[in-house]
Amino acid sequence: MVVACVPVGAWAVVTKDAKQKMRITPNASIALDLLRGAAAMTVFLHHANMFGLDGGALAWFRRDVGHSAVVIFFVLSGYVIAATLRPGGGALDYAIRRAARIYSVAIPAVLLTWLLDLAMVRWNISSEVPAYQLYRPWLYFPIDLSFAGQFWRLSEPAFSNTPYWSLTYEVWYYVVFAIAVFARGLARWFLLAATIGVMGPKLGLLMPIWLGGVAVAYLWKQWRMPRGSCRLLVLVTLGLFVLAKGAHLEDRINDVTRDSLSGLLPFPLGFSQWFAGDYGIGLLTMGLVYGLNGAEFSFSPWLAARIAWFANLSFGLYVAHYPLLLLWHGLMPGHGWIAMGLALACALAFAAMVEPQKDRLKRILVRSSARWLPGQPDESTRAAKEPNR
Repeated sequence: MVVACVPVGAWAVVTKDAKQKMRITPNASIALDLLRGAAAMTVFLHHANMFGLDGGALAWFRRDVGHSAVVIFFVLSGYVIAATLRPGGGALDYAIRRAARIYSVAIPAVLLTWLLDLAMVRWNISSEVPAYQLYRPWLYFPIDLSFAGQFWRLSEPAFSNTPYWSLTYEVWYYVVFAIAVFARGLARWFLLAATIGVMGPKLGLLMPIWLGGVAVAYLWKQWRMPRGSCRLLVLVTLGLFVLAKGAHLEDRINDVTRDSLSGLLPFPLGFSQWFAGDYGIGLLTMGLVYGLNGAEFSFSPWLAARIAWFANLSFGLYVAHYPLLLLWHGLMPGHGWIAMGLALACALAFAAMVEPQKDRLKRILVRSSARWLPGQPDESTRAAKEPNR
């Protein structure tokens, strides 16, 4: 039911009015930033607990909470992409914005991971570094930066950066969305079929969750609940989330699914193996995002500024924290909280350095497109003048 219904609602916004940009109010923007920052911090704490750096104090983060935070990222990503698509913007504008947003962080993150892995191997402080990748960067850099590491039977992390897997899913969802919005006629269907065929079933299984975020944007454009109802929806979805986690409902759903599919799959599903439980978390997140968009929770200027600051760093924190946790865990055995604090500080410093580069990279791409695609100067010029999200 989830697999069928969510893409239908999402397809409506893709094919009907995806280019009608919706207005996200300042209060809603801060509330969504708070959710994004909380999800990034949840992933960090999940991995810190997994390495035992907290002495067991953060045991609640040990189970599948970190993976569920990635599901939240997927819904938020689909929502923001659909909600902020510029009226009049074409495929070139979309491609420039997405490439600048992703590569401004992904390229430094992959390079940082490779350098940290080299150091950890040299100092013999981690067993998680994939040595078969480490000394062949000319082979694995292209895989990482084309986000092909999870296609079909492939299961290639970006060196030791395990959380990078979610980018290999999300970036290709961007591509599918762009084809659906900008292609026309038979070309649209051919390109969609070819792209989904290249992606393979692992990416396809979680695509309804990302499209769920697109569906929320569509619903908000077409039908808006009163503020009180939205606030109630926020409370209900948060309560159901806590209940589901406390009762381990995802584990039960995933166990049934795994038993049903046992022996039927030609290869492991990797990070998609929990797809059934992820659909449930995805539905709850859809309700939460819809509610936050209309709840109009107010924040003091001081708090709003700090939420926005941390949310802006959340992408860089997410893609850099894992190898840094490995590094400091190996360098400071027995000093888990200090190692955790140093890893967090380094990840935030990395994020602060790379975050401003998205607008710089966008300007470079705009100039390049104006040079090599002279038929699109107005579109690329508009893209250069607006901040990237």
